[in-house]
Amino acid sequence: MATILTYNPYATIASLLTTELNALADAGFSAASAAQGADGTGGPLYGDFELVLASLNPTVYTIAELYLIRAADGTNYEDAPSATNPASNAYVGTFIGSDATAAARLVLPKVELPPGLWKAVIKNTAGVAMGATLNTLKVRPYNLLST
Repeated sequence: MATILTYNPYATIASLLTTELNALADAGFSAASAAQGADGTGGPLYGDFELVLASLNPTVYTIAELYLIRAADGTNYEDAPSATNPASNAYVGTFIGSDATAAARLVLPKVELPPGLWKAVIKNTAGVAMGATLNTLKVRPYNLLST
């Protein structure tokens, strides 16, 4: 009989970045989130990332870039992206939105999660600063189930 892969139910949604996104300047990078994942015990394969911006009038459709920085040795994290460090190895994807909205709820689906510890960083690429309050980045992890 053939093995069929299906999605396991979502795990609990987790807030990764909140106040770190408030008033984040255009082309600016957020601070890194708290550590996520688990070293040596396995974890979810994928995550759907949700970026909620309470107030934004972007000038472009590419609203923000997501980076996941890893602790490959289980302790020390790779250098976080910054204006002087593009961190292309940590780049995961871009949240795409509309240039006609005052608020946005954007999802970057099926992001492959690192097997060990990791942290999230956001780069604002909207062309304007993010709103002063109520901005969040969350992840909803999940696995595949073989039946």
